[in-house]
Amino acid sequence: MLCNECFGERHTSLKHFTPHTLLICPTCHSFQYQKEWKHHKPKEEAIREAVLHHCDFHFQPDAVDLDILLHDEHGAVQTGIVTLRTETVLDGQKLLEEFQFPLKVKASRCNTCSRVKTQYYEGVLQLRGGNKQTLAAAHAFILSEAERIKEKGVFITKIEEVTNGIDYYYTKQQYLPILTNKLVEKFGAVGKTHGELFSKSRQTSKDIYRVNASVRLPDYGIGTVIGYKGKIFQLVGVGKYLTALDLKTGKKLTITDMENIDIKVQPDDFKSVQITKQYPHLEVLHPETFQSVSVENASLIDTMDSGRKEVSIVLIDEKIWVVQHFQTC
Repeated sequence: MLCNECFGERHTSLKHFTPHTLLICPTCHSFQYQKEWKHHKPKEEAIREAVLHHCDFHFQPDAVDLDILLHDEHGAVQTGIVTLRTETVLDGQKLLEEFQFPLKVKASRCNTCSRVKTQYYEGVLQLRGGNKQTLAAAHAFILSEAERIKEKGVFITKIEEVTNGIDYYYTKQQYLPILTNKLVEKFGAVGKTHGELFSKSRQTSKDIYRVNASVRLPDYGIGTVIGYKGKIFQLVGVGKYLTALDLKTGKKLTITDMENIDIKVQPDDFKSVQITKQYPHLEVLHPETFQSVSVENASLIDTMDSGRKEVSIVLIDEKIWVVQHFQTC
């Protein structure tokens, strides 16, 4: 039997390595292999996979390990060295080998990311809603999601304000149903998607569709004061179901039948009034008669800041309720 050193001189697992320039998208980190952009991975993982793609083995190693050394960038090009170590069991003997290859990496936008600067789009999200706070919160959520999915090659190429809403143009139509479901769950919206014939493929003559997603936000939002089953509530949670605070008892209630709520006052219409009396119960200056009057839910406000001079109130059926302002975005 040959010793390991002599066995290694007579056998090798590597047949050939093809020197290449690896194109990596600086935005989504996908890399190009055989004219096709593959995966979305961290830079070193992309280099590792590309190096192994360009290795032609006599027999596949049982284990491989790579060390990647990249030098400073010169413009869009970065050079370096990759050290490949392999371990293979052949004819009962372990074959350990080490190879070094030159490395050349070039930053180049992939086909998807290169569309960001253009007007290209595959689908449109049509967001509509009459409640300004809810619309602003949904807009902030969509922009936050857009930042999160950039690495997956999904971008918004245009944002267009329209009457009672905003249109968002996306580079990938497959993402729109996902985003629609998220908006339905988070904001209690009503959403649907449908395809629209755009053109025919020159290569396959197949129909090419663009996807439109229509999302209608509810007219209520966090902070809205509603009537429900003869009681007055303020919404503290909005989603597939509503979480409402009973302004009389302070108890929270989950509402599933949204069609039975009666919208009373939106946060934009809350009034700030002066506190005229704190003890033995809270009184405020009536916004219309300018008289000192009691509030309906004074029992819930038993610890007032002594330095506080005003509160927010709503006037419903000639009764005054103290309400809260909530952060919606």
